[in-house]
Amino acid sequence: MHDGLKLPRAFRSAGFRTDLFDATDLATCRMYRTNAEVWRGLSKNATEGLGAPKAILPMSFVLFGGQVLPFLLLAFAGSIPRLALVVSGSAAVLVLLPRFVSIPRFKQSVFSALLHPLGVVALIGIQWHAFFRSLLGKPAEWRGRRYAVANVNAA
Repeated sequence: MHDGLKLPRAFRSAGFRTDLFDATDLATCRMYRTNAEVWRGLSKNATEGLGAPKAILPMSFVLFGGQVLPFLLLAFAGSIPRLALVVSGSAAVLVLLPRFVSIPRFKQSVFSALLHPLGVVALIGIQWHAFFRSLLGKPAEWRGRRYAVANVNAA
């Protein structure tokens, strides 16, 4: 189901090379129009990516620890040691820097860049939601279609 993973694998197994490129000037795509569509659309592919059984714990730890925790620590700036404050502040700047640099290039809003940590929390939630649905044998649903449950125990 995850064409972003399966298509390059199919090309490589057929002997072709793959690469990434910025197609911003060539095409536009709006896959999701509502928050519910984002949730269902990302859930559909989650257990083949970040929400895969072997990946979900380490990726959740890395995403939360690197993209969210610095901001939580800054919220307690008055009660954490100065060194922790400097490290957290530096980490927060490093988290947001790529988002702010990409604003003009990818026509993003400043607001979306500022909400980046909340977006990461939502992404982690989507991955865990899909993982538990898969464990319970519930199929992913997208645009009125039901997808067979991937066996998360086999991965």
